[in-house]
Amino acid sequence: MRTYLASITAILATSSLAMAGDVAADKGPTDQELSAAIAELRRDVSELRQEADGTQTWLTAERAEQVRQTVADVLADADERASLAADGATSGFKESLWIGSADGNFKMIIRGYMQVRFTFDHRSETTGVADATNNEWGWEVRRTKLYFEGHMLDPSWKYKTEFTITGGESAPLLEDAYIEKSLGDGLSVRAGQFKAPYLREFNTSDTVTQFADRSTLSSFFSPGRTLGAQLSWEGDAFRISGMFANAVQTKSNYYSSGNLLNLPWTSTKIAQYAFAARAEWLAAGTWGQFKEYTGWCGGQFGALVGLAGEVMKKSNSQGVPATYGDIEPFVAGVTTDLTLQFSGASLATWFAFRQVDPAQAGLAPANQYGVVVQGGYFLTDTVELIARYEYGSADTMPNGEAASVAVLPSNNGYSVYNAASVGLNWYLSKQRLRVTTDLSYAFTGVGAFATTSDFLRDGTSPSGQFDASGQVLVRVQLQMMF
Repeated sequence: MRTYLASITAILATSSLAMAGDVAADKGPTDQELSAAIAELRRDVSELRQEADGTQTWLTAERAEQVRQTVADVLADADERASLAADGATSGFKESLWIGSADGNFKMIIRGYMQVRFTFDHRSETTGVADATNNEWGWEVRRTKLYFEGHMLDPSWKYKTEFTITGGESAPLLEDAYIEKSLGDGLSVRAGQFKAPYLREFNTSDTVTQFADRSTLSSFFSPGRTLGAQLSWEGDAFRISGMFANAVQTKSNYYSSGNLLNLPWTSTKIAQYAFAARAEWLAAGTWGQFKEYTGWCGGQFGALVGLAGEVMKKSNSQGVPATYGDIEPFVAGVTTDLTLQFSGASLATWFAFRQVDPAQAGLAPANQYGVVVQGGYFLTDTVELIARYEYGSADTMPNGEAASVAVLPSNNGYSVYNAASVGLNWYLSKQRLRVTTDLSYAFTGVGAFATTSDFLRDGTSPSGQFDASGQVLVRVQLQMMF
């Protein structure tokens, strides 16, 4: 209150002095006029002080009540906001864009990436291959992907959808689409469409491959994405997953499954039964570091050992060449792998074997196998030297069939794959922004293992001989994750 009176007094004094100044500037005040003005100010101040002193208790009580009411209103508003917190969305960006509820029970992460690539390929023999030339090159958007993932109801109910457009396609394709429930103690169950738990290189994301793409053998031996249900358990040093699936992807002379994505339950591609399972031992390091192959500078040592298997029985002739008639192939495969990570270096290898048995007298099973060894070494903190060697056999002519320049991989004259690659990665922002350049050389002709993203199919010489060798592939790729 004293502060209040002092403020009033100061205002009145200032006003009076200003008036006095105006008068002085005009005519100049007399001593009597100044004395009268001061006396009037004293009377005004005295009256204000008396009035204030008489109402001091009333003003204090009123203000206290106002303060109490204000506090009550603020608390009521806070309670209302807290009750509505579950409906109030929050959002942010931490490596990816996300939105969610304030209580953490609902969350959606939106992320994606693009890979823009230039490819040059040289092959010496093209006879028998339609529209082929010795030198082919061009630009493409190798992959564009968009993910929506997160949890609903509570963090134990997870979901993921993944849409992609790859080079040569014009419409988005649904790749991953699943719901997963965490049951506690490392146990979880998943249902939908996703990668079968088998080949480590394929199960690792496209964004963290050390080369511009996965190995050629990975494309051949991978069971691919398929529909089904999976039970998984993860502990400190071990984890295991098992899946009951529609089918597993297979490429052979007896049976080629083709694409298994988004199959209706009535599809003839669905097998009589199909299972895939994978077990891993984390000998050193953390599970998180093995989401990729790269051994970053300053990273810790890690060692991961994996073992997996797959079995499938076909019950109809869909995907079986007419040459073999009505057969019901049985497919069995096994793979093992070792991944090592050091500070500034990495080394990985895997081996796969697959048998496709026509289950018919007089027809020998196709025994397919392949091995991959690859590694990286950082020349600087951001530049990595990479190298890879691959060798495999598709066993495309198990019954002595005549070789041909055929669609993958039926009776193809080039059944063996033998190739090496070297390259560089320039990490501008680790995997989020990187440039990859690699050079690959095929020591033998490429046929059964040919893909649209790696080596192209070799033809024969003009005389019809399957003697092609020395195909050269160069790729430069820019990757951005968002």
